[in-house]
Amino acid sequence: DVNLSNLVSDEIATGASISLGDAGTKLTLNAADVVRDAVTVTGGSGTDTIATSGITGTMRVASTGVEAYSVSLLETDTDSSLAASILEFRDTSGVVDLDLAIKADGTGSQAADIDETLQISNLANGATVSFGGADTNGTDYGITSGDSTTIDAAITGATSINIDNVGAAGAVTIEDLNLGSTYTTVEVSGEVASTAFTVDAMTGTGLTGISVNNNTTASAGTLTVSAITATSTDTLSVDSTKGAVTLSNLGTMNSLETLTVNTGVAASGGKTTITAGTSTSVDTITASGTGAFEITDLTAASLDNINASGVTGTV
Repeated sequence: DVNLSNLVSDEIATGASISLGDAGTKLTLNAADVVRDAVTVTGGSGTDTIATSGITGTMRVASTGVEAYSVSLLETDTDSSLAASILEFRDTSGVVDLDLAIKADGTGSQAADIDETLQISNLANGATVSFGGADTNGTDYGITSGDSTTIDAAITGATSINIDNVGAAGAVTIEDLNLGSTYTTVEVSGEVASTAFTVDAMTGTGLTGISVNNNTTASAGTLTVSAITATSTDTLSVDSTKGAVTLSNLGTMNSLETLTVNTGVAASGGKTTITAGTSTSVDTITASGTGAFEITDLTAASLDNINASGVTGTV
């Protein structure tokens, strides 16, 4: 690995080129060197990562053959210079993993948080954004509804995006997640044992397919998605195989036709709950699994069939 974080911007020539070897390298750069035209990085044949911390404002690196970025943002209560942040990837190729964190809160038992907007632009198609954080008290990407996180791809035209909480030491909340109009599919996944992951609101005007999955990590914490605004979505699938999933508000989904649920394994905490929502178009709800399945409130004027015959748990 190569650590250049102790070099400030005037110690690396503007526009300097950095080439990485073939073994898979982690290159750590100072926040001053991840701005536009500061450096150009060429990765090798292995899986390479660019890491940086203390980010606020705009990050824009030129890189080729670098598959992953690890970015730590400044924190609201401990950094007076915190500003709206833009992570711009238009000058990269092949970035499929973005691991995010927020600097741990140093004021006591509070969660680490940002109270500014965050924009992530032009990742590769099918990329994964991991909303992590080392603070065991939790990490909050936004405090109020105005502290939105936007992921868009107006230039790359990416159509698929994955969202998870890999790297989280405590509960993670995304206050307001907006997905750009090019995205047609999104998968939201809980990936950390006994650690809750919450998306308080999610908007995607171009989304046709949404997957909400807690099916990877044993004893995964509760995964909650609420206040969905996705008027073009026709397919919604939920998998609570290894941890509970709650759709606390489906919002208005008047293009939704098929809702498929795997309630998972009861012994692993598998349960799917839908507590609110409106859909004038949904025809069929199909559920299976040994976990529980609960709908407490759903307005569905066109619903023809709820098939829960495959559920051996409580319905």
